[in-house]
Amino acid sequence: MKVVHVGLPKTGTSFLQRTLWLNEDLLAKRGVRQPMENRAELFAATMYVRGEAYDWDPTGYDPEQAWRRIVKRSHAWSGTTVISSEWLCLAARDQAQQALAALGEDVHLVLTLRDLARQVPAEWQEGVKHGRRLSFPEYLECVLGGHGRPSLRQRFWRAQDVVGVCDRWAADLPPERVHLVTCPPSGARPDLLWARFAEVLDISPDGVQLPGGDINASLGAVQVELLRRLNEHFPRTGQEIDYRAVVKDYYARDVLGAFPSEKTVLPASWSSTVEKIGSGWVEKLGRRGYRVVGDLTELVPASRTTEAEPPPPDGERMLDMSVRSTAVLLHEIRRLRRQRGGVRRRVVALAKDPRRHLPRLIRAAAARVRRRISPAD
Repeated sequence: MKVVHVGLPKTGTSFLQRTLWLNEDLLAKRGVRQPMENRAELFAATMYVRGEAYDWDPTGYDPEQAWRRIVKRSHAWSGTTVISSEWLCLAARDQAQQALAALGEDVHLVLTLRDLARQVPAEWQEGVKHGRRLSFPEYLECVLGGHGRPSLRQRFWRAQDVVGVCDRWAADLPPERVHLVTCPPSGARPDLLWARFAEVLDISPDGVQLPGGDINASLGAVQVELLRRLNEHFPRTGQEIDYRAVVKDYYARDVLGAFPSEKTVLPASWSSTVEKIGSGWVEKLGRRGYRVVGDLTELVPASRTTEAEPPPPDGERMLDMSVRSTAVLLHEIRRLRRQRGGVRRRVVALAKDPRRHLPRLIRAAAARVRRRISPAD
């Protein structure tokens, strides 16, 4: 069986993918493998499937060759192979059909789904993490109200329209080989999404190591608003690699992510809109005969939209968060300056007396290598 999991984005995909990698050996014993060397190779392959370039963030893999190797390994393995990437949901219908045809017989399609009351704030925040500057009210008017920025609205619905993704990916598959896995509601046990995914793989969910912490954790409302305003002064365009490393991976994740605040929730004024869309999805998907793991009614977010909306971030809280995050950055600058000073002193000493200092530096480097490759690690 060849399982192709195409997302959708923000539906626990990072959690499921990390679980698959963490338990690679255990799952292989249960007959489940991933036919790629690592996530970079898979990402390159998805770019080939979608016919897109990603020149500013090279993976080191040729996209076409990466895809061909993944397909070849999928055919070579007699058990179950899993290809999981939320980027695949953006493929056009002909691209999706070509990808499935390359994998041959016994292909099963999996979509993980979540209600729009959670998806819309999550997608807005993810966009801010990638440099967007649109406020949350402006974003809601764009993707739900149909006003402004057609390209952004089209990108959102191409990834989040459940029926549309099924139309592109499942058009030529028997309905019994299309699996819809719904994300459990908030407060469900941590392993429930994995248990549902394991049911599709026809394996026991027990005994696996689940990822620690909150994978791809969300920022609080104050933090994401601070990041959105920062994007106006540190734009992503033209410095994409630096933006990802410094802003997204360090400032947003490590600095702002360490401070708690109330989350961004969908305003009640949009409740009827997302409920209507969710109900339409349930009706259409329910008639198609797809295999559902979970409950399609979880796509109707009536219970989600009743929770209280936090007040919008005010100047006082924004200032407090700015001061706190600045203090963290200053501590990091001090640490890096000290580290740089130590390196400079070693370089000067080596230049003055290389015979004396070079053997010691070599021994220290060798010790670091031994620690990295020791069995204890």
